[in-house]
Amino acid sequence: MWQAIHGRYSHMRYDLPFVAEEGDSAAVIIRVYFRKSDKDRIVHMDIADFYRFRDGRILQVRQFLDSFDLAQQVLERDIASALIEKRSE
Repeated sequence: MWQAIHGRYSHMRYDLPFVAEEGDSAAVIIRVYFRKSDKDRIVHMDIADFYRFRDGRILQVRQFLDSFDLAQQVLERDIASALIEKRSE
């Protein structure tokens, strides 16, 4: 997945608006910005990462992102309204 993203987007930037840790666990929200190569348009998404550590090493990573929102941005259209229209037919 990341290889395809790097091929289609000319620039990526990351921000960490939230970081919390307690004991052997940490939670991070990563805000990622991609600049689309062909249109010079910015696409962004928030990723929630949850880490567990043991002996100073990462033992487990769980990652969640809103792929629906990302798909709407990439396609440049409102997918939700199209789904609602099809459902009501």
